[in-house]
Amino acid sequence: SMSGAITASAASTPMENPTFPSAGTVIAKAATLLGTPYTYGNKGYWYAYDQGQYQALSVDTIRNLGIDCSGLVYYTLTQLGYSTSGFSWNNPVPVDTDHWLT
Repeated sequence: SMSGAITASAASTPMENPTFPSAGTVIAKAATLLGTPYTYGNKGYWYAYDQGQYQALSVDTIRNLGIDCSGLVYYTLTQLGYSTSGFSWNNPVPVDTDHWLT
């Protein structure tokens, strides 16, 4: 177990989870969306509600709509068989919009 500050040597030493795909596999899956426009705030991998069930959008639809950074991560992980907790979506944090808008 490591603790304390991350050193350059520790940061350069890959520590892969054996149950998680290799970095190359993750990058290759994400790269399938190369050329997809970046659309700020557009997750891009929304589920469409159809006949009482949620269905993932097709890759062609995602390419047409665009995708943002979290959508790319979500798409990549779900395509590799992983699910995310939706922590930030399910646990929103109030923002002082007056502060950010001035």
